[in-house]
Amino acid sequence: MENKIEIKEVTLRDYIDLLLRRKWTVIFSFVLVFSIAIYHNFTQPPVYESLATFMIENQEPMIPLISGVKMNEPARPFEFYNAVVTSRIFRVQAVEEVLIQLQDSAGIKLPVEEAWGLLSKNLTVKNPEYSDFIELHARANDPKIAYILANVAAKTLKARCQEIDREESINVVNFVNDQKIEALKDLESVEKALQEFKEKNDALIAGENGGLVKELVEMEAELMNVETQRELAESNLLDYTSRLEKMDSKVNQSLNRTESPEVKKLRDEIEDLEDLRNSLLQVTGKSSEIKNLERKIDSLKRDLINTIIRSALNPGIESGSDKILWEKLLEQKVTEELSVATLKNRETFYQNLIDNFKKRHPNLLEMAITLEQLKRAKGVHEKLYSYLLEKGEEAKIEAATGTGGIRIVDPPNWPDEPNPRGTMKNLLLGALLGMGLGIGLAFFRDYLDNTVRTPDDITRVLKLPVMGVIPMIREKKQKSWAASTTDNSNGNLPGEYADYVRTVRLITNFNPKDPIVETYRGLRTNLQFAEVDKKLRSLVITSSSPQEGKTVTAANLALAYAEVGLKTLLVDTDLRKPKQHQLFNCSREPGLMEFLVGEKNWQEICHPVKNSNLKIVPSGKIPPNPTQVLSSQKMENFIQLMEQEHDIVIFDSPPLAAVTDPVLISRKVGGVVLVVRFQFTDLNVAMNSLEVLRKAHRNVLGVVLNSTEFSAGYGHYYHYYNDYHEYASHTDQE
Repeated sequence: MENKIEIKEVTLRDYIDLLLRRKWTVIFSFVLVFSIAIYHNFTQPPVYESLATFMIENQEPMIPLISGVKMNEPARPFEFYNAVVTSRIFRVQAVEEVLIQLQDSAGIKLPVEEAWGLLSKNLTVKNPEYSDFIELHARANDPKIAYILANVAAKTLKARCQEIDREESINVVNFVNDQKIEALKDLESVEKALQEFKEKNDALIAGENGGLVKELVEMEAELMNVETQRELAESNLLDYTSRLEKMDSKVNQSLNRTESPEVKKLRDEIEDLEDLRNSLLQVTGKSSEIKNLERKIDSLKRDLINTIIRSALNPGIESGSDKILWEKLLEQKVTEELSVATLKNRETFYQNLIDNFKKRHPNLLEMAITLEQLKRAKGVHEKLYSYLLEKGEEAKIEAATGTGGIRIVDPPNWPDEPNPRGTMKNLLLGALLGMGLGIGLAFFRDYLDNTVRTPDDITRVLKLPVMGVIPMIREKKQKSWAASTTDNSNGNLPGEYADYVRTVRLITNFNPKDPIVETYRGLRTNLQFAEVDKKLRSLVITSSSPQEGKTVTAANLALAYAEVGLKTLLVDTDLRKPKQHQLFNCSREPGLMEFLVGEKNWQEICHPVKNSNLKIVPSGKIPPNPTQVLSSQKMENFIQLMEQEHDIVIFDSPPLAAVTDPVLISRKVGGVVLVVRFQFTDLNVAMNSLEVLRKAHRNVLGVVLNSTEFSAGYGHYYHYYNDYHEYASHTDQE
């Protein structure tokens, strides 16, 4: 079964320990960012700022609406002016004037690229506390340049706004002229048809039943009024559609095809209410109930307009002013679409009344109806033509006299003093950024770190007891014993190394009361109690990967067993890279291989350690087939023999991630101890190694956490180790 890693509950102590472990990351990031903030703050040149203030004016209506309806457009939003200032056209116009004034007024010659950079980086538009005003800010390292930038930008902004207004007015004039030509043709055609009808049928229209004709005329008049409004609304709708298609045809087509469930629901509600209103109007005429229905219909129309506009995609238009115009046109187009739909509904209502009337009086009223239709058509075209003439003239006046919707109320000022540096603010911000970056990097590094850091990691992930926590053994140097001068090919040290200074990590080189020695004694004690039902006679010391300290752990554990008078045997079964003979400074031959091939008996390969109950069996010659050797029957016989002759036999085996040798040996001994190294062994690798041992049905006694550095950042483990060290030192002095 696959092991699942248990999620550990994170406490405040864990966060504090993490920050202490990664303190150098936090400190380095803080110092780096804070130093950059200090350098940036005190090396920046002074900045001068010039300010111009504008008042935004309300706009007169420029887009034609239904006759008789007047509506003032709201003032342009702040985003419009910000878009104008950041547009390419504005900067092209302003750069030319800036270059001229800098040379004439300040004697400064700048390349076009630098002038463009000044406008791009140092010119901003802000919206102050009062929404009817905007502020234009220009910054530079020289007060003359700041003033010239602000002065030129203010004039260019006003001129550009007037230019945009003129472009809109010219578009309206051109559209109105096209519509006037069509309206005049329609008017002349209707007048001609009316005149011909009167000449042929004038005698048939008058009669005794003038009351019926009058009633029909009134209905026709209402229908004519509705049709007039509908055609004017369709004319406006055509204008808005045409202008939207010029700006972004794809968006307009997509909008026409879009019909969300919410929009459809609102349309259905409006149509139902309009049908109810028409029914009541036919029965009762104008009443309070009909007025309430009309108010509700108006409210639903407003909701429908807002819903359609929200669902529309914004066009891909770079210019901010064009985008605002597009949004305005879109809203007015949707309004006109609803107006056309309503007028068509009313037109259908009146047409149905007239049709019913004609069915009741088909012969009497036919001529009168035809006459009224012609009169109504003439009136519609006359009003439309007059309206277009009026709007065309208004658009021409607007194009000639427009102010651009903006007025300078406070011209740019000359900056006498540079802007404050904000030193405290910058340093505080740098400190916060540095600390935040350092903490973030610390958490990120810790997130990526999947190595063993505490005994809790072992018990939580590997589900095994921690048999011992071994601190890092610092290097201690001493002269080695006199070595043999024999050839190095058999594993002996050459004579020239007789005075070699080497690193010794055996507990025999430490004070007997040293905490490091005590940790191995504790490991020995824990292993003695690991097997309750039977006595542990042999065990394998292995690790997941190389350099985790399993060789030193096996050697010191063997010394700890020998210390209490047990006949202890340490066997080096790492037949690929043996190291026990180097650690104890003895010959590698004769060793285990010499016994297995029958060259030596077991007494000849056991090397005694001076002043100790410990004997060592080195590896011997390196065989070409270590796996076959360790899985042989002779190896099993050797293990059984050594268990009979000694109290405890410890086998030092290769790492599990490299070879399967430890698994072969573990099947023949009483237990297995897995060594993991602090902040080195990957938990996933350790889990895989443990899974290999468990599949072999071996008795895994526990885990040894090796080479720990319980300095600040490891909570109670650090305090425990320090307290014990102080206690041992105090006892030794006594």
